[in-house]
Amino acid sequence: MFKKLMQKLFGTEMIEVTYRVTDVSPHTEDRLEPYITSIKLPKNDGNLSIEDRIPGYGHWADVEIISVKDV
Repeated sequence: MFKKLMQKLFGTEMIEVTYRVTDVSPHTEDRLEPYITSIKLPKNDGNLSIEDRIPGYGHWADVEIISVKDV
């Protein structure tokens, strides 16, 4: 409880985002299997949305956010 309060006071709250990445390229015959990964991000990072803050996988990848939870 104390740790959460300190994080809130100093603005260092974190969230864990779990998302699925799927290869949707029309140029490959053997598409990669979708995989699920997680990343920890600051809860507030300017005016950027969570979708804008997760790593980019190029325009031939479909990224779907599965869950967001406080850490």
